[in-house]
Amino acid sequence: MFLAHLIPNPHPENKFSPLNKLNSEGNLKKERANNFLRPKSTIAYRLGFIGVIVALVVIPALYLALVGVSLMLLYLHVTGNMQWIMGNQATVAKSIAYLGITGALSLWWGFLLRPWFPRPRAGSLEMAINPLDEPKFFTFIQQIC
Repeated sequence: MFLAHLIPNPHPENKFSPLNKLNSEGNLKKERANNFLRPKSTIAYRLGFIGVIVALVVIPALYLALVGVSLMLLYLHVTGNMQWIMGNQATVAKSIAYLGITGALSLWWGFLLRPWFPRPRAGSLEMAINPLDEPKFFTFIQQIC
């Protein structure tokens, strides 16, 4: 509001107008900030806020646990079930099952890790706005600033 003194006050008789609370430097007086009444927050609002904070911690933790458990299952399967493809009791069906489970767990783990390694974008969508092309827009911005 450093340019607020340049904006005409539409309601000079309104004592609650922010433009009537300007001091000589053009800043809002501190007493307005001190007299500001905050709305009371309800129990539901506070519980919702706590729920959001808990979700921000729990959801990533569950995701990391899911990634860890799937990696552990893949490791246990690859190291613990080698007799399915090697040994006296190895059959074609057991080998196919071993490779199928290994492939499925590897794909699952790969898809869980995929969001951590996004592809680079092909190109950027840069847009330049010229004051000569958009005079109404820049007039509006000047009124705000």
